Amino acid sequence: MELAVNENLRLTSSWGLCTEAQVSSFEVDLAFDLPQAYRAFLLEQNGGIAEPPCKFSFAREGSQQIEALERFYGIATQTWTDLEVAFHSFHRVERRMPDYLLPIAKTEFGDQICLLLNNKTFGWIVFWDHEKEVDFSDPQAAREPLRNCSLLAKSFQDF
Repeated sequence: MELAVNENLRLTSSWGLCTEAQVSSFEVDLAFDLPQAYRAFLLEQNGGIAEPPCKFSFAREGSQQIEALERFYGIATQTWTDLEVAFHSFHRVERRMPDYLLPIAKTEFGDQICLLLNNKTFGWIVFWDHEKEVDFSDPQAAREPLRNCSLLAKSFQDF
């Protein structure tokens, strides 16, 4: 199966369809509602592998960075592609992200594309740099929970 998400991104594999009940259950576990456009993407496509990896650029620390999106996570999929597993790993097991930051996709080198779910920036998409992670056990560092993130778009549609 191939889905053209836009002219630059084609998902050639999906993880099988997910249901409204699965998405709703995930939102309860997450304790946040998902933006409508991302929710619709999950129900229509449920993630998938970008073939070839989709290159994108963004501003970071005064220069242009180029990365490649490898895959979108889905619901009720294999462990390495599952949205719920990614959420639990990054938040509850390892405490690597603030609760309102949801990893929705992975880049070629292990960085994450995330969805902000807090009120002020609800639905924004950010690049989460794993090499510059925030140490949440350090109270000073925890004051800037998004310092390793760069804005990619202000909505899932724009991304």
